[in-house]
Amino acid sequence: MRGTVRIGTLAGIPLELHFTWAIIFALLSWSLATGYFPQAVPDLPTGSYWSKGVLAALLLFASILAHELGHALVARREGVQTRRIVLFAFGGVAELKAEPPGPGAEFRIAVAGPVVSIGLVVFFGILTGALAVRPGAAAVAAYLAMLNGIVVLFNLIPAFPLDGGRILRAALWRFWGDLPRATRAAAGAGRFFAYFLIVTGIFGMLAGHAAGALWRVFIGLFLLMAAQSAAASVWLKDALSGLHVRDLMTAEPVAVPAHIPVAEAIRDYFLRYGYGGFPVERAGRVVGLLELAQVKAVPPEERDQVSVQAVALPVEAPVRTAPGADAMEALQQMLQAGHGRLLVFEGETFRGLLTHTGVTRLIQIKMALGI
Repeated sequence: MRGTVRIGTLAGIPLELHFTWAIIFALLSWSLATGYFPQAVPDLPTGSYWSKGVLAALLLFASILAHELGHALVARREGVQTRRIVLFAFGGVAELKAEPPGPGAEFRIAVAGPVVSIGLVVFFGILTGALAVRPGAAAVAAYLAMLNGIVVLFNLIPAFPLDGGRILRAALWRFWGDLPRATRAAAGAGRFFAYFLIVTGIFGMLAGHAAGALWRVFIGLFLLMAAQSAAASVWLKDALSGLHVRDLMTAEPVAVPAHIPVAEAIRDYFLRYGYGGFPVERAGRVVGLLELAQVKAVPPEERDQVSVQAVALPVEAPVRTAPGADAMEALQQMLQAGHGRLLVFEGETFRGLLTHTGVTRLIQIKMALGI
């Protein structure tokens, strides 16, 4: 997920905020301060409403974070690490590094979030009663109890990738013994529910209920993209299962000499071979990676004077992998680093080049052959 900023770690798991979080946080705080709390607790100062609105919005996102942390901690216990937890406009997501090892693990990971949210409903419900003598504080607790309840009910809808959809996938996985098939079926349910939200939202807008209906459309579109992305991700992992970088890399690729000017690299390499990037070689050793992004960064009038070595990416972790590395992890490394290829080294010996195009070509062949 692009457009995120890292704000720290929690239980050793990177925590990130998507830029849409700030937008929704501001809108939610405003809505609570000007609408919900003035109705729930009349005759308070405006500043009090705003403090309650901001506090409730913060605690709601903290509740969502606790929900996702529940998934992540149970996943860790099942042997699956979490890449990161991201909070965004429509809630949060704990991105796992791998699929659960079995349907039982999938079920336990999926139900962990709703269990945490149910615990929060109980906690804030009790807190509402305990704060009865302080109506303003009780209103904040009541709001959080209500919203966590909505989070539970919404997430338990059997539509992948919602928690209910993951529970459905776990059941189908147990029944069929086939994760890709179970994922396709659960994602199909997710798409159906997404289209339902979109269609009802459109009719709602036509009927004059613009605000709530528009939210249904937005949530439906998000779920539709998420269901399709999750299904594609599982299929991709299945297609690359058991493969390593050495199985997909190009051995002895064409290399660009480090000393030549960028203009010559464009003319004799990029235009001649039609590739999007090349290893950079100096004195028989690969010392970097040159891609179109680095070439484009050099002004046209300077390309005759600037050498390839001056702009090439150094041989470091973001563009480097090993022959025995997992193919799926290498592909994710490429995507996260924003590069279309990785230099493959065994120790300090250059072995080849792994390209996004090469991985895509293998997947296309598998699709064509139905394997």
